[in-house]
Amino acid sequence: MNLGGGSGFARIVSDDDSTLALAVGSEAGFKYSQREGSFFGRTRVGGVWMGGVGSEGQDLRLGTFFGQRGALFGYEIGVDLFENSLSTDRVALATSAGVDFPLRIIVGPKLLEGFVAFTPTILVEDSRRVDWEAAGFSAALGHEMEWSAGVAFRLPIVGVSVAYSERQVSGGRIQALRFGVEF
Repeated sequence: MNLGGGSGFARIVSDDDSTLALAVGSEAGFKYSQREGSFFGRTRVGGVWMGGVGSEGQDLRLGTFFGQRGALFGYEIGVDLFENSLSTDRVALATSAGVDFPLRIIVGPKLLEGFVAFTPTILVEDSRRVDWEAAGFSAALGHEMEWSAGVAFRLPIVGVSVAYSERQVSGGRIQALRFGVEF
């Protein structure tokens, strides 16, 4: 069983303007691994609420992830179904369902690991799709994209993590600093 939660700060950037928000979330799921092998996986259901002066958003998720982990290197891929929305003074992201396809590279021993991730997104709502040429990208995968990097300290009973992420959305970027606790 996997129980966790986290909070953090988000900065929603549109042109030269930005809005700050606080994000609070929780998730639950299952972790599994080979008894004498390097394959592992996890499932999750989770939610995040984000709010601040002139901003509010929500994100609900249901995902499954699978990977392989050696002593110092590993990877994880997955499918993360979601429904989310965000509204600020400058950026309005209509409620949309979608699917994230994260690829995460893990480096370091299991006790203290670093990670980087790249996540293309497919969205149902047409108005949410990024115009990649107007956003200054010559090539992109999906309707939105996110990259993130962080570190995690994992003890047998509890783990803590800190991560930075940046997601390109229609109308701007969401930059986030997240702190997590996992049991």
